[in-house]
Amino acid sequence: MDVNVAKAVDNFMPVVTSMPNSSGSKAFIKLAEEFLSKLPNHS
Repeated sequence: MDVNVAKAVDNFMPVVTSMPNSSGSKAFIKLAEEFLSKLPNHS
């Protein structure tokens, strides 16, 4: 687990905006991209 994710949550900030280069942020971005790619009519 990336401790930066927990720090971002404690500060009420999305980790993808507060620490975009952290491993936790990259994992969330990858998850979102994979999820969106499975939706119908999404490029």
